[in-house]
Amino acid sequence: MPQLRQHASESFAAKPAPKPAGRGVGGLRKSELAAACEAVLEACDCGDAQALQSALEAHITLLPHIVNARDDSGWTALHVAVSWCAEDCISLLLKRGADPELTNNQGQNARDLAFQLGYDSIAVHIVTVAGAAEMAARDAQKAQLRAEIAVITEGLPKSITITCCQMRAGIRRPN
Repeated sequence: MPQLRQHASESFAAKPAPKPAGRGVGGLRKSELAAACEAVLEACDCGDAQALQSALEAHITLLPHIVNARDDSGWTALHVAVSWCAEDCISLLLKRGADPELTNNQGQNARDLAFQLGYDSIAVHIVTVAGAAEMAARDAQKAQLRAEIAVITEGLPKSITITCCQMRAGIRRPN
């Protein structure tokens, strides 16, 4: 286990800041984006869910980018959290948009890494939480579509008969 900690500490060590004029995501300087990514990775390296929550909230507009940022070895914050069996960090990252399918330079996604390290329960947890987050996103999308249909069909009668080329089709408004 100490080897992983050493790897994580070395991989996420501060790197030289990019040119001052360079802009990254959301108009931030690249060095500010790097600092946000580093804060997330450090929290995962310590398994500190409260520090991770604070880092994510401080940079909420950068969430897809900072939770999926990679180090030189291709590791994401999720890989680091898995290596430390930090279940709270893993859940938080997945709920905030971490992609469990991203692979490191060895071709391992977070679930593969969990299995390799013998953390079968963590691998199952990743599948469960990622699946729940995906289902919630789909449910939200369905609700949005229902709302759009309701706006479009507002004021229309419950059923309409359309005649076209001697074909008849009954269209009913969704309830």
